[in-house]
Amino acid sequence: MNQPPQRLPFLDGLRGVAILLVFFHHALYDAYRVIGLPWNGWFPGPAQDPSYYLFHPFSWGLGGVALFFVISGFCIHTSYATSTDKSWSGFFHRRFFRIYPPYVAALCLFLIARPLLTPAYNTPRQLDDVAIHLSLLQNLSSVTFFGYNPSFWSIATEAQLYLLYPLLFLVAHRFGWATSMTIAAVGEIAIRLGWTVWRLAAVGESWPAALPLGLAPTPLAYWFSWSIGAHMAECWLQRRATAFSRLPLTPFVVATLATTLFRPLAEFNFLGYALISAVVIDRFLTGRWRAPSVGIPAQLWRHLGLLGVVSYSFYLLHQPIGWTGVNRLSMWLAPEGAHPMLRMAFTVALYPAILALSYAAYRWVELPSVRLGAALRRKREQPPMRESEQEPKRLAA
Repeated sequence: MNQPPQRLPFLDGLRGVAILLVFFHHALYDAYRVIGLPWNGWFPGPAQDPSYYLFHPFSWGLGGVALFFVISGFCIHTSYATSTDKSWSGFFHRRFFRIYPPYVAALCLFLIARPLLTPAYNTPRQLDDVAIHLSLLQNLSSVTFFGYNPSFWSIATEAQLYLLYPLLFLVAHRFGWATSMTIAAVGEIAIRLGWTVWRLAAVGESWPAALPLGLAPTPLAYWFSWSIGAHMAECWLQRRATAFSRLPLTPFVVATLATTLFRPLAEFNFLGYALISAVVIDRFLTGRWRAPSVGIPAQLWRHLGLLGVVSYSFYLLHQPIGWTGVNRLSMWLAPEGAHPMLRMAFTVALYPAILALSYAAYRWVELPSVRLGAALRRKREQPPMRESEQEPKRLAA
């Protein structure tokens, strides 16, 4: 099989788009203390502050997480399928050093800096909460889901999706990708249907509080959305067109945004965002879309590419820093309470500082972690020196 080049520069640009969506999604909460319009029955009610409507599109920023998941599935399968090391121990070794040490470093940072954080990120934590976060299981409990850093839930979910990847891979190679994708789709849709029923019945309960154990936000709730990327990678590696090549983008966008306006369908917007992400990635893979190469659009795309490179560190760090910074600035400049639009301006103003800190974390934490993992792997795989090779060294000594 002819292997396509593994490096796809447009993916860094899309990661940049994804992290910006997430950043402004959280900025909306920093400014208005809400992440969307309140439900009034099955439909959204009015906003408390009319200026909210200017920033309501930021409430669709969950699409950034969906885009990350689809890209992750694509890259994980491409990396494994084209690797000369097909052992699962090698796969998990690489994944561990790619995501876990930077995650632990960020967790330690927020534990140490707790006195400097605002009360929302400074609540007393039990030792078992720390253990749960270190075990990457915080997404399975409503108590720890939003824990030390609300963004950490998706890091735990993605790590658990890595654990499911061998199962996806083995089922696909034994029974075909159609079967594996069907299993993943049934699991995700079933859980999201359960969330829908629970939300419609549990009026006034905040998600994920009080979710029944069987409806916990496990990785199965995102398995199909993640696996879409893996399936696209398989088609790309086999030089086959994906199903998304024939699908128009606009109907997916309209249908997904419509789910945010009708409560019985609201739990399916993540799946809609994932399908949109797949169509967009397919457009780049097939050459129907290309990154801009001249003028201001090209400069913006280069910035998105840089942001995409450091997007993991940015994701790990941005939310507590943004929330704390906005609250500190608000208390300093407007002790009686800053207007939400001013708080939004504060959040945007913090973007360069968070980007610089993320770049430093990428250079000094992410890259050394990957290099350490590679060095340990090479050392482990190095065959032991034979006695005949050791003798000349002893004589020379």
